Amino acid sequence: MQVSKTFGQGSNPCSRASLNILKTLLGPAMSKFTSLFKESWVEVTENVTWPKFSELQSSSVLVLVASLIFAVLVGLVDLAFKSGLDLFYSSF
Repeated sequence: MQVSKTFGQGSNPCSRASLNILKTLLGPAMSKFTSLFKESWVEVTENVTWPKFSELQSSSVLVLVASLIFAVLVGLVDLAFKSGLDLFYSSF
């Protein structure tokens, strides 16, 4: 199998036409995408105020404690319903 030595250099009119069609069709979309990506990167790197590690730790501990309290409350409600339904069904 022979590979064209001029592939990608624009010597083939069909490939040039195909490339021009792709640029015409995808040009505006790719331009918008790259613009969005560049603006997002600038926003994240320069304008966002990131929390300090100590703030992240305290927030994580708060979420952990709140999750454990919520889990215990849901467990207690579940136990109460189970006990109530067991008592109800045992009466029949």
